[in-house]
Amino acid sequence: MAEHNHFWRFTEARWFLPVVITLVVLGLLLYDLFAPMLLPTSAQHTTTTISVIQSRPETYRQEVVTLSGTVVSVKKNKFTLDDGTGRMNIHGGPPHYQRLNVLVGDRVTVTGQVVSKPRKDQAPKQHLDACYLANGAETIAIRDCQFDGPAPWAGKPARPDRKPGR
Repeated sequence: MAEHNHFWRFTEARWFLPVVITLVVLGLLLYDLFAPMLLPTSAQHTTTTISVIQSRPETYRQEVVTLSGTVVSVKKNKFTLDDGTGRMNIHGGPPHYQRLNVLVGDRVTVTGQVVSKPRKDQAPKQHLDACYLANGAETIAIRDCQFDGPAPWAGKPARPDRKPGR
């Protein structure tokens, strides 16, 4: 009985609440730090090169992969990535949803789904529909990497600066 009363005196101490808050915050920080290493392999994305994807288009079709390289051209939210083994177009969604502000010469890491479009009498044309873009300073979430459903910008109202029918 005496030990039970001793425990309640411990919880009434002034420093109890700050210690609990500190431990919770520390736990959350450690979780953020180590969670990627604890994810099951199926939840992680394959890091590969553009030449490997281009040499085996059917293997990577609709797979979520991570690529790193240098931006060599930009047009709105689409850009071309060169990883030293090849080049691939990256689609970052429509600019009215979110502007990516990627510049030629930027070193980026992008995660997304490989899309293969068949072409008549030619190898399929491939691009990457991005879900995350990291430029060293920040990581931009573009969409869910599960790609199971409509994009978040689907059904978004038309931009106010556009006339109807355009």
